[in-house]
Amino acid sequence: MQSVPARPLFVDGEVPAGAIDGANVTFTLAHTPITGSVHLFDPLRLRNGVDYTISGSTITFTTAPSVGATLIADYRR
Repeated sequence: MQSVPARPLFVDGEVPAGAIDGANVTFTLAHTPITGSVHLFDPLRLRNGVDYTISGSTITFTTAPSVGATLIADYRR
């Protein structure tokens, strides 16, 4: 019997965990995304390597999101 390759699971509209206090730059996703699959919004789409970096499930912003910002992440895991 031939095995069926695993399909990626989609995560849409996740709010990354972390304080949005104007100083915090580190946020965490609930799952580790497939490399290159993250789309992060604040509310505009942010650029990986410019606005933030990601390692495993940890997002590190180059500049802390402003107080009251709404972060949304879409990704595959």
